[in-house]
Amino acid sequence: MDIDKYFDGYKVDFSSLISFGFIFDKGKYIYSRKLFDGDFEAIISIDIDGNINECVIDSYTKEKYSLLYNFSQNGEFVGLLRSEYELFLKELIDNCFIKEKFFSNYTNDIVSYVKDKYGDDPLFLWEESPNNAVFKHKENSKWYIVILSVCSRKLGIDSDDVLDIINIKNDPLVISSLIDNKCYFKAYHMNKSHWMTIPLDGRVALNDIYNFIDKSYELTKK
Repeated sequence: MDIDKYFDGYKVDFSSLISFGFIFDKGKYIYSRKLFDGDFEAIISIDIDGNINECVIDSYTKEKYSLLYNFSQNGEFVGLLRSEYELFLKELIDNCFIKEKFFSNYTNDIVSYVKDKYGDDPLFLWEESPNNAVFKHKENSKWYIVILSVCSRKLGIDSDDVLDIINIKNDPLVISSLIDNKCYFKAYHMNKSHWMTIPLDGRVALNDIYNFIDKSYELTKK
């Protein structure tokens, strides 16, 4: 069972863990739930960085019930246990997690950086594109970041994957020197002389993107 599949796109709401029933012990929040009339036990642990580990153990052998994690096993018994466990995971997500707006963790890291440094939150301006957002100055309402979710082919990348991209302003000479159509692209749907696009999938280091954001902020605050 791939735990990431269930929690992808969510982040832990630490303020809700204790009230849900988690116990904090040795740097981790731990919760257990009896399944299948007590024949099995689900154990969830979450560390202070939000990393999640889970396990379903057989209450009698005290060992991990490996059949649950083998999706080639489709027997009635395993199917019923798996359904009960998935209902528990959904309950856990509904009560202890917050839906994140963006596809990539990279994007959410950037949102946190901007919030911490400039106090700005993303503005979701387009109802038909709920994952697209802008950041703008409070003083002059000028945009200094645009985040969009687009098909990779929109950038000329040979893939049908949807990815988050960031449009940021920079000096025209710097932009022209950076554009390589691999890590840096001409701005998608914006002025291509003064803006550039970076995919938010790890190909450009976060610290470099943070520096570009700071530059964009400075160029647009006047």
